[in-house]
Amino acid sequence: MGTIEIIGCMAGIINGFAFIPQISKLLKMRESLGVSVFSYTCTVIGCSVWMIYGIIMQSIPITLFNSFNVLTCIVIILLSRQFSR
Repeated sequence: MGTIEIIGCMAGIINGFAFIPQISKLLKMRESLGVSVFSYTCTVIGCSVWMIYGIIMQSIPITLFNSFNVLTCIVIILLSRQFSR
């Protein structure tokens, strides 16, 4: 693995963990007040496009970490919908 891939992996790990505190807070508080579903939906769309780009470019870091971001954002959207009732 070259330097560029290592930098990509570091960025992916940092970005991937950015969504974990929101998931944790939603599960702990069982309340979604202040969570922007639109913002997370836009993030899902953007990361999905990056994921497709990673697949086309055969870049494991781009594909892997954007897949993880899509998954975590979908979890946030689902939890937000569940706890908004």
